[in-house]
Amino acid sequence: KWWLKKGIDPLHFKSCGPVGLQKVYSHFTDENVTNIMISIEIQENRKIKIFKMLGTFDVDFRSITCPPELLSHLKRNNFKYKSIKYDKLKEGDVAIVLLKGYDDFYDWHWAIYPNDKKEIPTFFKDYTKIIKTYKITRATLTPTDN
Repeated sequence: KWWLKKGIDPLHFKSCGPVGLQKVYSHFTDENVTNIMISIEIQENRKIKIFKMLGTFDVDFRSITCPPELLSHLKRNNFKYKSIKYDKLKEGDVAIVLLKGYDDFYDWHWAIYPNDKKEIPTFFKDYTKIIKTYKITRATLTPTDN
């Protein structure tokens, strides 16, 4: 209830967007960046606050992290991303992959390459489609960026 009073939905904390981004961070930093920290930052920067209302129809809507929200988070936190074909990923790459299953409303998932590599092709069994793959790199700051 405390989080909800602050305008933060704790149901989003353990959803695939923040959890996936936490895995991305683990490839680039030793800092303990948690899924909760990531979720709060995403929710505080949302342009459209629709998920709470949609959650009255189905609680699962409260867990959504839309592609623009995820990509904006990466950008705000010094990551670069590039759209790439999934089959072009190679050893040493880190990517976030948007998967879709049979149901257009419920079967969406963010997965991380290489962490989820084995599950990505079959996450939604025979219905799994790889919708988008973003190869992630860490932006380097130059002295003029401060």
